[in-house]
Amino acid sequence: MKNLNLVLMAALLALHSSASPGMAAPHQLTSPTKLAPVDLRSAGSFVILSKTGITDVPASAIVGDIGTSPITGAAILVPCTEVVGTIYSVDAAGPACEVTDPTLLGLAVGDMMLAYADAASRAPTRPTELGAGNISGLTLAPGVWTWSSDVVINSDVTLKGGPNDVWILQIAGNLDIASGGDIASGIKVILVGGARAANVFWQVAGITTLGTYSTFNGTIFDETLIALQTGAVLSGRALAQTAVTLQQNAIIAPDETKTQCEAFLKAEKTVFDDGQKAEKLAFTVAQAADKLAFDAGQKAEKLNWQIANPHPTSALKNTFDAAQEAAKRVFTAAQAAAKLAFTADQKADKLAFTLQQTIDKAQCNTLL
Repeated sequence: MKNLNLVLMAALLALHSSASPGMAAPHQLTSPTKLAPVDLRSAGSFVILSKTGITDVPASAIVGDIGTSPITGAAILVPCTEVVGTIYSVDAAGPACEVTDPTLLGLAVGDMMLAYADAASRAPTRPTELGAGNISGLTLAPGVWTWSSDVVINSDVTLKGGPNDVWILQIAGNLDIASGGDIASGIKVILVGGARAANVFWQVAGITTLGTYSTFNGTIFDETLIALQTGAVLSGRALAQTAVTLQQNAIIAPDETKTQCEAFLKAEKTVFDDGQKAEKLAFTVAQAADKLAFDAGQKAEKLNWQIANPHPTSALKNTFDAAQEAAKRVFTAAQAAAKLAFTADQKADKLAFTLQQTIDKAQCNTLL
């Protein structure tokens, strides 16, 4: 069983990753003229902001404000319990906990559009078309990087620089982060040298897809769609001119406070516990369905055998009954083994999650 319940626990580590041995040499590490970060203005108050809606396959953990405009609040399909922050909408058609503020949202969306234009207008300071759009495994220095094509990330990418360095990555096509089988093997955008997610800006004209169990850093400005697949973790912001879609994700603002950090851990634990309960229910239902199907199959098999053998000898009947009994024992043993494995996996997931929360809580204590 994949570590389904560990999908959220990398969000805080994403801000504090360190370089791994054998890391590829950074491209063009000599710093260009210092870049000014993209000014988000009021859009910076949101961790998710869209024009056409926010959908969610629960459960996600979101720390920060979210909102959508000009579309109705009915397009915000995110439960109140998943947001540690405020849900803003333009009318009263959204979630029960929403705050209706079309003026604030209108200003924020306008500022989002200005920020997108700002990011798109910056002149390149690094070689363009790096890797012909495939930047898998590379280390990128601060600066403005430009691609006229899609950009794909199939293995970890590292952004190396100091706390005041800025990255602006201009992508004319899609941005596609590959999927992993679990949080450990998921593809990551890693920050080293003191680099901060708050100073990383991805300006994407096409679709941004954060693959299953990926860990991503920075603010995403997207003209088309931002899609976070199952278990993807975003330390940054999702600012979309269309929709943002979520599937059991963790999202946190790039410069969280101690209070926000602790709130995220609490929300993360709720999501984890709910996920384990849902997994257990699904497993139990699946086993019950398998047993019903098996019993029905044996019943049908016996009926067909009786039709084919209306007057069987005792030996023949005993042979058939023994075969069915043996099949039942094998099936029962397989179900018992599956249940043991499932229970062991859940216990291992919970142990790993609890350990990670302990580590993350210590990191929270370093914040102001």
